[in-house]
Amino acid sequence: MFIASVLCSIIRRTFNELLAALRKESKSFQSPSIFNTEQERFMQHFDLLQKAQIPECITYYSFKEAAAQAYMADVMKYNFFKEIQKIIPSLKGSFASEPEKLAELRQIEQVAEHNRIALNIINHVGASDPKLRVSFEFTHHPHFAVAVVKRS
Repeated sequence: MFIASVLCSIIRRTFNELLAALRKESKSFQSPSIFNTEQERFMQHFDLLQKAQIPECITYYSFKEAAAQAYMADVMKYNFFKEIQKIIPSLKGSFASEPEKLAELRQIEQVAEHNRIALNIINHVGASDPKLRVSFEFTHHPHFAVAVVKRS
């Protein structure tokens, strides 16, 4: 299933860019801890996905390198969540006779929609706003998180 794997790859890449930009610009994921190193926190966040290799594995070092070069403006410029939403309607017809795949496409569509909206909010408010809180939940798909944006 080449097209679905391409969608998953796009989601993974865009999500990683979003995380990296948030890490760099808002310092959201750099909270110091005497109990865990940064690499240990990375493993806690991604360990189950790493074991399942879903989506493609990302190493701590590649994530750290991406974070050093990531900017929210670039994530907004290449908002692939929006592109995924454009692609999915054309795919739905291809899987009309396969309800399981169609259901997963709907889940991916929901992930893309919610993350596109969250990305727009983060961009509008500013990633460096100290009142901005971003968390991630697996509410729509078991392997792809949805960004939840709140202001305190």
